[in-house]
Amino acid sequence: MVKANSKALIATEHPGPALCLAYVAKKMMADSTIQMIVGGRDKAVDVFNKHSLPCISFGANASLDVDPSRVSADEILAAYAPDIILTATGQPPALLDKELVAASKRKKIPVIAVTDLWGANQNRFYGHDGMPFIPDKVTAIDAVHKEELLRVGIPEQSIVLTGQPSWSTLYAQRDDFERRRATLRSNYGMDEQTVFILYPSHPNNSLEENGFATRDIDVVDALTLAMHSLTQTSGKRYLLTVRPHPRERMHEKFRDIAALCSQRGVGLLDLQGIHQENVLDIASAADYVAGVFSTTLIEKIYLGGVAFCLQPKTSLTVNPLPPVREGMIPSATSLEDAIALTKNALSDDSWIAEFNQRRDEYLGTATNAVEKIIQLTYQLLR
Repeated sequence: MVKANSKALIATEHPGPALCLAYVAKKMMADSTIQMIVGGRDKAVDVFNKHSLPCISFGANASLDVDPSRVSADEILAAYAPDIILTATGQPPALLDKELVAASKRKKIPVIAVTDLWGANQNRFYGHDGMPFIPDKVTAIDAVHKEELLRVGIPEQSIVLTGQPSWSTLYAQRDDFERRRATLRSNYGMDEQTVFILYPSHPNNSLEENGFATRDIDVVDALTLAMHSLTQTSGKRYLLTVRPHPRERMHEKFRDIAALCSQRGVGLLDLQGIHQENVLDIASAADYVAGVFSTTLIEKIYLGGVAFCLQPKTSLTVNPLPPVREGMIPSATSLEDAIALTKNALSDDSWIAEFNQRRDEYLGTATNAVEKIIQLTYQLLR
């Protein structure tokens, strides 16, 4: 039984984790079991507001010059007196999450850190001087993530395997996305014989700019070679769209992509109109998502579809996304292998069946994250 009049503070400075925490907060508010306070700094406030959550601003990012509106963690705890804190894992320059962990330790208030991605755990849980900021409980996305957390010194008893809330919510909303899928495909002239592939690009596509040899044009080269070959034998219509990354604008590389598609006779969906759509709606409408290390690959998995990773001419030895590293999302690192992988994904029924089995096995342990985190919160309040 949760203690009467218990109060939870949900706060972060990161927009990514804020999305995860927003789904938890909305469900917890609907339950009405405990009182809720939602707050944040910087862009996290925008995320909470977008989800219609009453949100208190605790000021700007701590990396900025002195901001008189910025509220310290100690001041937050003194003002709102929470019985438990749900935060995220603060990577520099964002500091609110770490500040809340440190302040909660001083006040003996239990704190849960909800994680949104794998990796960067040294930055997430330690300061520049090596000082630990380890919460009472840390949520893990999957078994691979749990091992990552153990390797950086998070005690096993502190790690709770919950899944990732925003992806888990996608899984629960698959029927809604399926209905929107039909509408979007109809709006853009796709019939049942149209095979639609989404490629979410990554910003700064040259080796000189980001140190990765895989460029968007190299990925599209492999995709269009495979699609052109399949067009000759399958009788289907293959359609590609390249979704710009939020941090990039339309520029020369998209003209090069359009020229390559035209040369290969591959349909390229309107580079302007469809990009006004929510990327998750585009991913749902797509039959396949091909990417390098976009999280849209992961989101397509939770939506119940097929995703694969193409890294022709890559200088990366390890893909940063564990589902790719671990083989759940298949990948190729040469042009020849990328063409073969694309052909298998788009046309081989046995390949698709094996992929679907791996995906469903993975999702069996990675869903209901919101409910698991809420139950963990209630357990710590008893």
